[in-house]
Amino acid sequence: MKRSTFLLWLIFALTLAIRLKFAFSTANFSSDNAYFILRQVEHITHQGIPLFTDTLSHAGRTLLFNPLFMYVLAFFNVFLPLHLVAKILPNIFISSIVFIIYRLVIQSTNNENIALLGAVISPFIPIFFVTTLNDISVFSLIIPLLFLSLYYFVNIKHDKKYGIKAALTISAIALLHPSSIIYILAFVLYYIFIKVEGLQTNQAENEVMIFSTLFIIFSQFLIFRNALLLHGTQLLTLNIPPSLLQNYFQDFTLLQATYQIGLIPLFYGIYVIYRYLFREHQKNIYLFISFVFAAGILLWFKLIPFTSGLMILGSVLLLLFAQRFKLSINYIQKTKFAKWESYFLALIFTSFLLTSILPAIVLGAQTTSEAYSDNEIEAFTWLQNTPESSIILSKIDDGHLITHLGKRKNVMDSNFLMIANTQQRAQDIERLYTTFSQTEAYTITAKYNVNYIIFSESIKEYYQIHELDIFDRKCLKTVYKNDEVRIFEVLCKVEEVI
Repeated sequence: MKRSTFLLWLIFALTLAIRLKFAFSTANFSSDNAYFILRQVEHITHQGIPLFTDTLSHAGRTLLFNPLFMYVLAFFNVFLPLHLVAKILPNIFISSIVFIIYRLVIQSTNNENIALLGAVISPFIPIFFVTTLNDISVFSLIIPLLFLSLYYFVNIKHDKKYGIKAALTISAIALLHPSSIIYILAFVLYYIFIKVEGLQTNQAENEVMIFSTLFIIFSQFLIFRNALLLHGTQLLTLNIPPSLLQNYFQDFTLLQATYQIGLIPLFYGIYVIYRYLFREHQKNIYLFISFVFAAGILLWFKLIPFTSGLMILGSVLLLLFAQRFKLSINYIQKTKFAKWESYFLALIFTSFLLTSILPAIVLGAQTTSEAYSDNEIEAFTWLQNTPESSIILSKIDDGHLITHLGKRKNVMDSNFLMIANTQQRAQDIERLYTTFSQTEAYTITAKYNVNYIIFSESIKEYYQIHELDIFDRKCLKTVYKNDEVRIFEVLCKVEEVI
């Protein structure tokens, strides 16, 4: 076995072991979206199709989403328990990035040591190490496929068959997530850069770009056409309530990018962008720069969720870092310090260890510690003891736990498409927990036909409250209680006040 092959498999195994250690340190997940995906995978496994008509979410509505990721998980669920599939498979996907990064970097640098360094660093970029660690994140598959599509695309010049592979990979990403629209903007920018620099794209590249653009537009329109008709331009922000927009579409700042991506990839990447835009010419680098600019533009104008955009931005900046590192090595080899090249590699790795890998591991430990607790899971599962027609009110981030674990209707969850009054619902939930008016609280429970109210430690922290004192005790009965969660049954009903 070649040295590089052995080392790559070792890096993969160590990366996967670290991730699985964190993932299995808790039986639960850190994101409510994980429980939405679990519910969809279960439905696909038993029914063969996703659950698009949901009688429980928002007490009944139509769901719109890209289904391919759920199908992938459901396929493995046929052979393995769902909990194992959900914990292991996304971590395998994201760990596989080491092989693709190695191939991309060695192709652009022709330096095995730099390629191995890139393979070590790639799984530990803080933003997507944390985001994909203890969650069933579609980006655990999108990021490797993004790199794979770039690898195929840059090799079209060697064999046109890579063009077919690139087009198929991009098509798969389009069926995984609407963030695939980044390809459209990136290809436009790439074409502009190429023309400005007096370079040429070959026919196969043009065909891949045109086909991919048309397929992405067509597939997203097919999936989200009804949402477009209902929400119009609000579809760009996923119809998220304005009061919650800052949680999903944050302001993009250099400080946040440094913290989430890592100091060295960010600033080395910026240098490479400057160098190749104004001093040197290389088509492959222009392709990577195009994706950096596309992600940056979408983040700046808040057209892509913050974490999604940063994951794409950070991963592509790593490729630009490798190019900058190659330039540094080439310069050192021409000087009297050439014999110190291995020490320079060690210094860069140590810098990455301190500024990216260690912070990623620290944040990973924090993420797993913030997973839903056993008490919370037990409480939401207890909801199955309530009448089947029950409607449960809790904070928005608990919505998918109500539907997946409790098998009951929620007032609201974090899927906002195809809901016409998301801002009003979000405000009503907040007011119920924070109002001092019993009349207002009664009105809200009557408006949504609420039968049970969840009151937990996380709700106390989220709304900065101590107790739920808005109801008379004769109207609010405790039906379940543990150390962290209480569930109240609403006994009194009033007509909605208009």
